[in-house]
Amino acid sequence: MKTIGLLGGVTWHSTLAYYRIINECVAREMPRHSASLLIRSVDFGEVEALQNAGDWRGVADLVRTELAGLVAGGAEVLGIASNTLHQDFETTTAGLTVPVLHIADAVAGTLQTDGVRRAGLLGTRFLLDGGYYAERLGAAPYGIEAVLPDDDTRADVHRIIFDELARGVVTPEARTRLQRAQSDLRRQGAEGVVLACSELGLAIEHRPFSRVFDTTRIHAEALAAAALAA
Repeated sequence: MKTIGLLGGVTWHSTLAYYRIINECVAREMPRHSASLLIRSVDFGEVEALQNAGDWRGVADLVRTELAGLVAGGAEVLGIASNTLHQDFETTTAGLTVPVLHIADAVAGTLQTDGVRRAGLLGTRFLLDGGYYAERLGAAPYGIEAVLPDDDTRADVHRIIFDELARGVVTPEARTRLQRAQSDLRRQGAEGVVLACSELGLAIEHRPFSRVFDTTRIHAEALAAAALAA
């Protein structure tokens, strides 16, 4: 089994979910075993301040430094437990000697398997406005078209993520607003909805055959599979 290096803490609630899902996957394949896992949990407040200041160079420097530290600690495959922190992925992973499993690649593979060609995205304004996530899904070999919410929905979802979910709070009002956001995307032609923020799975229940794609679960399962691969 390879050692997974996980950059987490953005927020710790989703990092906890990653830890649980990875170990559940390992235990299914190797009963009485648990994952070989290194976690670097960064200070969410520091990351949030950089994001709000528009200092994405500072964010990239932080991510690159932390990933390099995980490699130095013995990680053999890496994952960033945040959709938004995959901005400027090429810069943050440059020079690393072990593979970094991009969350959007894992998601795109699942979408392809399920036959989804037009995927609605819910996430932070940074991710939606930046365009990098939608571009990754649309690029070869995936060719998946991203359906994006309107400005009001982006603002509401962003607020829910940072003011509520990042603090571990899930209100009935937030659930209702997020359900309406999903319905709006489906009316725009989305064949499935991607929860492109690691915290959204805390508020939106995934049901079999609902075509709601929880990126936390998809990415964590992919990391476990990479660790277990020969």
